[in-house]
Amino acid sequence: MTHLKYFIIISMFFYGCQSNLKKEYYPSGKLKSEIPIKNGMKSGKGINYNESGTVSSTAMWANDLLNGENIIYNENGKINQINQYKNGSRCCTSKFYSTEGNLIEIQYLDDKERVVDYEKYKSEGVRNLSIEASKPIIISDADTVDFDNYYIAKIRLGNRRYDNIKVILGKPESNNDYFKQEGLPRADSVTSVLRMKAEKEGVNKVEGVIIEINKAMPDTLLAIPFSHTFFVRNKKGVHFL
Repeated sequence: MTHLKYFIIISMFFYGCQSNLKKEYYPSGKLKSEIPIKNGMKSGKGINYNESGTVSSTAMWANDLLNGENIIYNENGKINQINQYKNGSRCCTSKFYSTEGNLIEIQYLDDKERVVDYEKYKSEGVRNLSIEASKPIIISDADTVDFDNYYIAKIRLGNRRYDNIKVILGKPESNNDYFKQEGLPRADSVTSVLRMKAEKEGVNKVEGVIIEINKAMPDTLLAIPFSHTFFVRNKKGVHFL
């Protein structure tokens, strides 16, 4: 009798924890998706299919949330995107590919799903370091602040050639002015910090230049202008444009 009791308990535990596949189908009857379900929640590798039967995407799940690698495929079977997820949010890195399957961009994300850096690549796999491929990145927790408070934002340059930047507000007239003017304070060699008091209600515009410096050749620099807006509520806390 004791052995039977243990057998029933073990069997209940086994069947209670086992997983099964949740499947969806196209109106044609073709398989559309299958996701492992464990204890009533998505858990494991889910697969989505095109109606032709090829895989359109795969995703890793844990406790009903995306956790791990999510891969999206082109119709030709080549990878289109690889995204990383943690507890349902995109994180860490995202990789993007051409229709031929060549890597064209890597994005780096913070814990708020914001792109804080990126790298561009040419079809042959080498870095694309053209001026057009390097864009300013402005990272702020909020783009609306109260009057008389401070607007704070981090400024970086995406797809850098060198790991050293300087940010100057305003529009210097010549390259020599870049060296003369003092830049914004920096959090690190690739991150400058803008801290501006909100003294004008409504739309505020910030303009400047991000200078990428080659420390091995200090006279060699790349200057990229940027423009950014933020909003200031009036003294009564009313947000208007």
